[in-house]
Amino acid sequence: MIRALFAALARRRRPILMATAALVAAAVLAPALGADPDLPAPWLVTAGTAAGLLYALAPLAPSMRRSPAAFERDGHSFRTPPSAGPVIAGVAHLSWLGVAALHPAESGVLLVLLSATLLLYPRALWHGVRLTLTPDGLHDEKFAGTVTIPWRALSAVTTFDPPLDPAAGLDRATTRVRLSFTRPELVTTTGWTVNRRTLEFAGTDVAFVAAAIRHYLAHPEDRQLIGTAEGHARLLPGAGARAS
Repeated sequence: MIRALFAALARRRRPILMATAALVAAAVLAPALGADPDLPAPWLVTAGTAAGLLYALAPLAPSMRRSPAAFERDGHSFRTPPSAGPVIAGVAHLSWLGVAALHPAESGVLLVLLSATLLLYPRALWHGVRLTLTPDGLHDEKFAGTVTIPWRALSAVTTFDPPLDPAAGLDRATTRVRLSFTRPELVTTTGWTVNRRTLEFAGTDVAFVAAAIRHYLAHPEDRQLIGTAEGHARLLPGAGARAS
């Protein structure tokens, strides 16, 4: 149920964020029309708290502990589902930003901090975070930028558990994928990224993704089938998963 909710939120991320921004703007502008600023504040606090709790606790749900070993496909590429995490975080962020804006005299520092941190992930809010495999290479849409990696730039793929991760050890979803390059000069980025060697995505089993990339490194002749049902069926046995 939680996974289905997250999928629905990710698909409707733009309407959700636009509606949230409109409601926050209306709440902040209401005092200028003579309304009591304390009236909308509890609603914003409720929305921010609920979204924050959902973001923090949803990964503990049994249905979220193991992502499916399968890609979305469109005939031209394999994709991981867009993450709902930025949407939920954005709703919480905008709500608390509205609370701070209602009382700027008392919350001036918080207002500046919330406004500044919102600028760190606008791309993820609007476009989502996901990984795309194409016959030409990998395209990773991260929180504040994108990384495009041609196949010929890659040499190896490894998985690792990030240190100091409070969720580490729950399941393989805590594992990340790290790449090694033979020709790093071929890798291109847009926006801002912390580490172009680490892939960011959600919704697909991490070990499966790593195995899929290894498969295409070892079998370049199969890359032309990326995005097709035949390519997906051929990939699954090699990645140690079953078709869905």
